Amino acid sequence: MDEIKRLYNQYAQQIILISACLMAILVWSLLLKSLAGILAWQNHKVLEQQHEIVMLKKMPANWYVKTNITELAAILTNNWHNLLPEYQQAAFTQPSATTLKLVAAAVDEQKVMQWFWAMQKQYNFAIISFEISRSNKGAMVDIVVSLQIICIPPQ
Repeated sequence: MDEIKRLYNQYAQQIILISACLMAILVWSLLLKSLAGILAWQNHKVLEQQHEIVMLKKMPANWYVKTNITELAAILTNNWHNLLPEYQQAAFTQPSATTLKLVAAAVDEQKVMQWFWAMQKQYNFAIISFEISRSNKGAMVDIVVSLQIICIPPQ
C-alpha cells in the first residue's frame, strides 16, 4: 500500500491525465454506441419502408377496365391482407353502389398512408373522408375511411 501511495505522489499529474483520458475514451465510446444504435434502427425502418414501396409498386394497375365495386372491395381487402398482414382486422364494406368504407383499429398510421398512396396510384378512387383517432395501443391509430369510386364502366 505504501508503494502505491509513493507512486501516486511521484506521478500524480500523469495518473490524473491517464484517468481523464480513459474517462474521455469511455464517454466517447458510449456516445458512439448510442449513435450507432439509433442509426441502425433508422436504417432498419428505411429498409422496411423501401421493401413496402417495392411491394406496393408490384400491384396490378388499371383495374377499372375490368372490375366492378364488389371486385374492387375484394382486391383492396386482398391487397391489405397481403401488404399489411399484421393488421388483419380491417374490413371493407359497401355502403352504396359507388362507395367503399374501411374500418381498421390499432394500425400503424405511416404504413396505412403508404398503402393508400400506392392504392390511389393504381386504382381509380377518391378519398371522401379519412378519420384518424389515437388508439389505446401506443403509437397506433384507429381509422375510418370512405372511398368514392371515380370510374366504373357500365356492365
